[in-house]
Amino acid sequence: MKKFLLLPVLFLVFYNVSAQGDSIDINSFNRYYEKSIDKLRELVAVKRSVGFDCNYYKGYDYKSEILKLIRKFENEFNENAGKYKNRNRADHVAIIFYSAETDTLRIWLFRNNRIYYHFSLTTKQQLADAELQLRQALGVDELRAARSPYLRGGETRNTVSAKTSPDVAINTATSILLPAAIRKGLHQLHHLIIIPEYNIGQFPFGILKPYKENSFLIDSTSISFAPHLCNLAMVDDDKERLFRRKNSFHTERPLIVGNPSYYAGGEIVFPSLPGAEEEARTIAQLMRTNAITGKEATAGKIIAASMQADFLYFATHGFFDFEKLLKGSFLAFTPDGSIPNGFWTADSIQRVKLKADLAVLSACQTGVGKIYEGGFIGIGRSFYIAGVDNTVISLWSVNDESTKNLMVMFMNQLQQPDYFFPASHLRKAILEYKRKDNTLAHWAPFMVFGFTY
Repeated sequence: MKKFLLLPVLFLVFYNVSAQGDSIDINSFNRYYEKSIDKLRELVAVKRSVGFDCNYYKGYDYKSEILKLIRKFENEFNENAGKYKNRNRADHVAIIFYSAETDTLRIWLFRNNRIYYHFSLTTKQQLADAELQLRQALGVDELRAARSPYLRGGETRNTVSAKTSPDVAINTATSILLPAAIRKGLHQLHHLIIIPEYNIGQFPFGILKPYKENSFLIDSTSISFAPHLCNLAMVDDDKERLFRRKNSFHTERPLIVGNPSYYAGGEIVFPSLPGAEEEARTIAQLMRTNAITGKEATAGKIIAASMQADFLYFATHGFFDFEKLLKGSFLAFTPDGSIPNGFWTADSIQRVKLKADLAVLSACQTGVGKIYEGGFIGIGRSFYIAGVDNTVISLWSVNDESTKNLMVMFMNQLQQPDYFFPASHLRKAILEYKRKDNTLAHWAPFMVFGFTY
């Protein structure tokens, strides 16, 4: 990571502490940031990532670095606030950082000139239990079983009936991830950038309820997962890719793929996805291009086309291998001579150079993975390493019709005369969708990964 110097900045900081005796850790953010980089190094060593450059400097004020980045968001937003309707000049971007230890959870929320802080005796097991409870309450496994690949011989993933109501599970997750001290910083917020550790990046933040009126977080703010704090300086160095974007989404070389002819000779069975094919054709029509489907969607052809495309849309099967990790996890396309099984592995994805501004992975298991202290290893993040700034991922599989309807709304939003902030466009699409179908599990899993709003 390139180190850059910060100009002295005077700001007023408000601290919110939820546990007595730990207030000193409000001022120890840099120490926990340094620990998070060590966790990230361990994670990178496991997944053998490429292009990783992240170092910390003892005594360096990363807290001010974050506030500086937020002010850049604010300045750019306010300069253009008058160009579009319903845009007010206000501080509106926040970055939330989670530090999860074995038996403690620390949370910092940075918003312009304020820092909100929370400490709790929350164990990693409690985080895992809260995620499982939420997924069970939403019926996620039942949705996934209807569409996901499965092992030949009829062995499928176990499904577990909900033991609690969705409201109870949502309230539990909200109390852990967005406690009272942090909620104070969410008022009138437009966008929340989440930098998670452990399994926190697998929670559907949009359905959390931090407001007194019992509304969802997505009702008031857009949300995105960020790669890691060590990427902040690189974002600053490459700020032209982040700020002053084109006024609407424009693509000249889109690549849209749906329901390839899947490999039939291995231990994994891939059900055909006719709904995904219809989804791809509908999206392609909106983008004034043709979708590549069935036998035409060969792996070699799709990978080669991906190198030149400025927009990627894959409506296909995704598979995550908890043993082989990125070498065994993949997006499935049609087999060909160069790739006999048709699998574009996550390890291969992160080793290419992609030009696309946006990738939409309308496939199961693109937003989940194996959990480590520094986060989790998954398919979706490989696209960020390959150079895609914004990737839409799914935390679980959703039925074909629901996915198609939501994605069409998302693509329509992207083409409106507004700045290119994919998480904001996705939020608008979700709000439109849930007015017609408020089944939580149908819209909650979709998130944007990358430093964006």
